[in-house]
Amino acid sequence: MRFAEIERICEEIDSTKQELEAKRAELQKLESEATKKTKEAQMLEEIAKLRGKKYEGEPELEELKKAKKDVEDYQEKIKELERGVFEGLKDLAFDIPLEVPRVDSDERSIIKFEGDPCNYAVRFIASTLSSGIPLELDKTELHPDKIVVTNVKEPIQVVERLKILRSNIGRLAWIALQEKDPDIEEIADYLHGSNYREIWETVKGRRMITYNDLFFELSLKTSEEQRRIRNFFTNLEHLLKDKFPFIRVSPGVYELAFFGSLVWKRYCDKYLAEEGIAEDLRREAVVESPVKKEKKPEIASLNKYLSSNEVKEIIYGKEVS
Repeated sequence: MRFAEIERICEEIDSTKQELEAKRAELQKLESEATKKTKEAQMLEEIAKLRGKKYEGEPELEELKKAKKDVEDYQEKIKELERGVFEGLKDLAFDIPLEVPRVDSDERSIIKFEGDPCNYAVRFIASTLSSGIPLELDKTELHPDKIVVTNVKEPIQVVERLKILRSNIGRLAWIALQEKDPDIEEIADYLHGSNYREIWETVKGRRMITYNDLFFELSLKTSEEQRRIRNFFTNLEHLLKDKFPFIRVSPGVYELAFFGSLVWKRYCDKYLAEEGIAEDLRREAVVESPVKKEKKPEIASLNKYLSSNEVKEIIYGKEVS
C-alpha cells in the first residue's frame, strides 16, 4: 500500500478517535444521570410499598443504551481501520522520487516524500513503538515529509537502508497483527540450533556489545577461546546477509539492530519462557556464564543460506571449509 493511502486511513483513525472521545464524554454524563434516576426509582418503589401499592415506573435508559452502542461501534471501527493500516504496512510503498539518492559531506542522505507530508501515518507508526517523531530505526529517521539516512557514503548504501527501513516497518505490522514474521522465526530457530547459542544468549538483547564484554562474561582466557566470539559475528554476517541481527559499529563493537531486538524477543518467548528465565535474561545487564564445551561444527540448516552438508567457518574474516 502506498504511504499516501496509509496517511488517509490514519487521518480517518484520528478523526474517529476524536468522535469516540466526544461520545465517551456524553456517555459519562448519561451514566451519571442514569445513576441518579435509578436511585430515585428505588426510593419511589419503597414509598409505593409503604402505600401498599406496586410501583410501575421505570427509569428511561434508552438514550444511555444508544450511547453505549455508539461507543462500541466507534471502537470496532477504529480496530478495523488500524488493522487495515497494519495490513498496508506489511508491504509499504514509499512516495519517493525515482532518482539516485545524494549523499552529502556529512555522510547523510535526505529523501523527500512526494506530495503532502504524512503526519498521521508517521505518528501512527511511532506510537506503535511508543516513540517520538522522527522515528529512528537503525540510524534511519522517518519524518512526516522525508527520510533521513545517516552514516552512509554511497548511494547504494542509502538504497539498502531504505529497504531495511521498509522491512522493519513491515515486521512491526506482522507483530501488531499477532502474526509470525517468517524472517524472525527463521533466524530465532537458526540461533537456537547453532553452536553459537550460548554466545547469543549471553548478549541478552542488549543494545551495544563488545568482544571484551563477551570475553569477560564467558570467562574466555585463551586466544583460541576468544576466537569463537569473533567467529560468531563474522559467520553470522556472512551466512545471514541482510538478516544479520547486528550492526557493526567499529572493530569489535556491535549494536543490536531493530530486527535483532525483535528476534531476541521472539527467541525468549519461544525458547526461554518454558525454562523460566526469559524475563531474567531480558532484565539482567551482565551475568557471568561458564564456558561450555566446544561443540562439533554446526550442521544446523538455515533455509537458503547453509545446507546440512555444507559446513563452513570463517576465521578472522577468511572462509575455510
